[in-house]
Amino acid sequence: MRGVIMAKTDRLSRILEVLAEIETPTGMRSSLATGQLCDETSQEIKREAMDVSQFFHRMLHAFDAPKPAPLPQMDERFALGTLLVRAAMTDDRYAVAEIAQIDRLLSRIFELGPIEAAKMRATCEKIDRGAPDHVDLALLIQSTVSAETRLDTCEALWEVALADGELDDGEVILIGDVRKALGLTEEDERIARGRAEQALSN
Repeated sequence: MRGVIMAKTDRLSRILEVLAEIETPTGMRSSLATGQLCDETSQEIKREAMDVSQFFHRMLHAFDAPKPAPLPQMDERFALGTLLVRAAMTDDRYAVAEIAQIDRLLSRIFELGPIEAAKMRATCEKIDRGAPDHVDLALLIQSTVSAETRLDTCEALWEVALADGELDDGEVILIGDVRKALGLTEEDERIARGRAEQALSN
């Protein structure tokens, strides 16, 4: 940063020196050619001064941008929300139907209003970018909730996976991994999927 500032200052100083030397031998301002050169140099000074002014303005105000709010501490609520987001993104398609389903699930499970659910989903999207492996998220849920809630978690994942009408192999694998980490059986997963299909058909 210091080098950039010095370079711009030196440039402006050189232009001012050139302007000071544009005189006739008698010390008077001069011929038409010299006058044109003065005009051109004057315009260059204005442009350079404007550039320097804008540079310092950007430098000073770069620190005015609000810092992003810190992400909340991971708990079973955000672990579930992040798993729902990750399941929706597994097939590289984050469909509107899946986003809407995540919002409905967060609203239903945590008794949130539509705006609060959407905000929580947006937070989970940010968490997902740096969150641990989906198995670790599932283990966090497994260690803090009841068996029935773990089954509800599996059902919620199936609802998201089926929401866009296109079931991807990656989604099936992710849900299978999460089911195992939650301590659920294959029969539990079949029950959860059946519930999800019924809920989506209503």
